[in-house]
Amino acid sequence: MVNFDYLIAIDLQVTPAQEAAAGEEEGYPEVIEFPWVVIDVATKSIVESKVVYVKPECCAELGDRCKALSGLDEATLASGSTLQACVKEFNDYLFKQFTSDNKDFCFVTDGDNSLKRWLRTDAKRKKVKLAAHYSKFIDVRAEFRQKYSKWAGVDTCPAMADRLGIELEPTVDGGMRMCSTLAAIVVRLLEDEAQLAKTVTIADEYDPLVDPLYVKGGAKHEEPARAKVVRGEVLPENTIVKCRGMPYSAQKSDVEEFFAGCKIAADGIWIVQNQFARATGEAYITFDTPLDALRATRRSRDLMNQRYVEVFVSTQSESDATRASMAAAATITGIGAALAPTYTSEATDDMSYGGVAKMRGLPYTTSYDDIKRFFEGLPIKPDGITLCENREGRNSGEAYVEFQDEASAFEAIKRDRQNIGARYVEVYKVTKADLANYLKNRLQMTSGVMGMGSAAAVSGTGSEFFIKVRGLPFTAREQDIVAFFGKASVIPSGVSLVYNARDQPNGECYVEVRSADELSRALTLHRDSIGHRYVELFRTTRIEAMQALGMQQANAAAAAAAAAQAYMPSYQAAQQSAYAQHPMGGMAHGSIGYGSLDAASMQYGAYAQQAAYGAYGAGAGMAGYGAMPVVPGVGGTLSGMGTPGHVAMPTSGLVKIRGLPYRATPMDIAQFFSGFSFHPELIQFAMGADGRPNGECWCTFVSPEEAQRAILARNRQHMGNRYVEIFPA
Repeated sequence: MVNFDYLIAIDLQVTPAQEAAAGEEEGYPEVIEFPWVVIDVATKSIVESKVVYVKPECCAELGDRCKALSGLDEATLASGSTLQACVKEFNDYLFKQFTSDNKDFCFVTDGDNSLKRWLRTDAKRKKVKLAAHYSKFIDVRAEFRQKYSKWAGVDTCPAMADRLGIELEPTVDGGMRMCSTLAAIVVRLLEDEAQLAKTVTIADEYDPLVDPLYVKGGAKHEEPARAKVVRGEVLPENTIVKCRGMPYSAQKSDVEEFFAGCKIAADGIWIVQNQFARATGEAYITFDTPLDALRATRRSRDLMNQRYVEVFVSTQSESDATRASMAAAATITGIGAALAPTYTSEATDDMSYGGVAKMRGLPYTTSYDDIKRFFEGLPIKPDGITLCENREGRNSGEAYVEFQDEASAFEAIKRDRQNIGARYVEVYKVTKADLANYLKNRLQMTSGVMGMGSAAAVSGTGSEFFIKVRGLPFTAREQDIVAFFGKASVIPSGVSLVYNARDQPNGECYVEVRSADELSRALTLHRDSIGHRYVELFRTTRIEAMQALGMQQANAAAAAAAAAQAYMPSYQAAQQSAYAQHPMGGMAHGSIGYGSLDAASMQYGAYAQQAAYGAYGAGAGMAGYGAMPVVPGVGGTLSGMGTPGHVAMPTSGLVKIRGLPYRATPMDIAQFFSGFSFHPELIQFAMGADGRPNGECWCTFVSPEEAQRAILARNRQHMGNRYVEIFPA
């Protein structure tokens, strides 16, 4: 409850601080405009407003920026009163209108600059005594953040007005414009029953001139000409903004709601997805006008579905570059048109079909029959239930259900928050495009596409329904595993035990079943026992099974041998070059180190370490890396130790990248090298002995010069939360 009869909005305008000349006292902001607007708390309305101009004593010229921001000029201020006269006029008005009639009032401001910093600083310098009522005020910005927690990131008066749909007063300028806007915000807070009860009190002995928060370099120091934008922000040159940090589940409707009040162009929302059709948390939005784009940027750090979102001005070229990198990444992973939905249905190919419901919060043991019972009475399409799975092939607690018609989907969402077992389930309406994106995503998980040439070349017949079994007794045989999966139909010869280097079982195997239903039934046996040991079950892919069982070893070994053979001439030339450049250091020594062609190195070979010691001895850090070429596709790293700190000129456009996040994708590489010319289709990831990425890859640039430029600009830069190292290869 507001404890005052009237609230008085104040938003002072001041001159920019002047730099002191030699031997002179440093300049300070002077008050030049003193507006106020009176709000009647009982009627929640504005009853009176006035502005008086203050003639500056120290700042003879306002400057172009100050004029543009305040809308004032020297001629207007020349007819103004002194600060002493303005304060006296305002005090007389307060006494006549409020104090004499025993009416309580309190000032309201946007932040604490107007009363705590600028008025007190100017008054102290000019020896103007301030009455007690200037020592208490309500910070509207703080009250706004408390009342509207989803907009806690706002930090200006225009931003608060934009969130509430309040237009800046077009008929007034300068401080009165901001003051009127501030008063309108206060009225809206009163209408929304905000308390407005927390007042800020300034101590009598307070001196802003010595407050460490406000002195230059302090936490709250800001130049007045930059702190207050009174004629409106500078319009962006285009109408595109970029959003970052969006929820991965965000849809176009969420974006439209987030930017309510800003006119978005037709088909102006592009939610960025990676090559696996997963949302990246970013979006590009095109608005009708630059003014709408400006208003959109004021929404930065507002909440979208419990996540704050950053909004900033972008360009068409940035949007196009992002689209190009997505398309390139899609081509690399073999998806082709990954940015276009590929899922179709016998009943309809319309991606906007709304007869689909998504369920979230399902028990992990939920079956198709459980979902049918949950939607009993509603017509579900044949094979219209899709249980979502994680990377390990287990239920993720989500499902899509496609109904015969959209009306049934609307009926389905009425069962939101009803229970399956002991858990309530969320049900909400989605479109077929959402289902298509999920299916395309799952396709990538089950196909094992990794952005490597060898993976794409593997093919086979049969199903794609594989299970990895871990924790087997070492004495278990194929017939024991078939008996264990009695509920599921294991295909003939569908059990493959994994053996170690001594040809002994290592406690793992891969099992192939006939269908998705059989796979779901088989996975329900997770952590059941075979003999005296419980076993763990994970969904896996044909590629992973083949890699683990060594079925690609011969091809990989042949490729590594061919690469090693091709490498010999360049190795010999590099050795001669190293000797010619550093004769005092002797010839390069050490084994060639192509790496053994066993299962642990069948993809790219073991790392080859070759040291070429020159006249300068062993350099440190990045010294001389890349003085010798690397076997393309083999993974050997040859380090020539030369002059410390010197990065040798690459002899080709090939570079090696080390220290990547294990989940890095070709799209991440393309984004990391944005602005450089390279061949995205030639990106190759190195794999460890377990068939998983080991944090290294190779990238081919269009020329040695471009590779050198990329190394100098990107070496030891961060990708995600890890810095990566780049070497010539």
